[in-house]
Amino acid sequence: MPKEGSVAVLILVLILVFFVVKKAFRICFALWHKWNIENVADDTLAAWERYDKSLLKQKDVWGHEMQDRTPSYRDWQRNDYLKQMSKFEKAGSFEQREQEERQLQSEEKGSTNSFYQTKEWRKLRYQAFKKYGNNCAVCGRSPKDGLIMHVDHIKPRSRYPHLALEITNLQIMCKECNVSKSNKDNIKWR
Repeated sequence: MPKEGSVAVLILVLILVFFVVKKAFRICFALWHKWNIENVADDTLAAWERYDKSLLKQKDVWGHEMQDRTPSYRDWQRNDYLKQMSKFEKAGSFEQREQEERQLQSEEKGSTNSFYQTKEWRKLRYQAFKKYGNNCAVCGRSPKDGLIMHVDHIKPRSRYPHLALEITNLQIMCKECNVSKSNKDNIKWR
């Protein structure tokens, strides 16, 4: 049996050998790694030198050779956008035309609202209710049925502005019938 002192020496020797071997392994690995990187880099450069891109042509999924430059979707989209923008530039800017349309619509609405606020219209509306009664000329219902009654232009004011203040061009209608009539003038509701 070995003595206790010799066991301690043996353990110290093994630890020393372990660290020496570990250091040697690290050195060997570093040398191998350096050599490998240099050789792989040389091999890669040599492969690129042998590679001639002009000999290889791209092929589509069916194996046919593709043209050198096919327009991409982005190119097509950009060209289409530029064509559309040139049309708008010829006709004026889009924002400018949109603003003009909004202004015209607001002027039309303003004139409509101002017409219905005039004294002449309010007086004529009262006379129409007095003359024709409070029943719808189409369905015969009245405010007693919970309906809102309108004074309607038989021939629309938008098409026949000269008849706007003629009592013979007016009729009493419920809201539903008036909205369904819209601005048609070929329907005789009375």
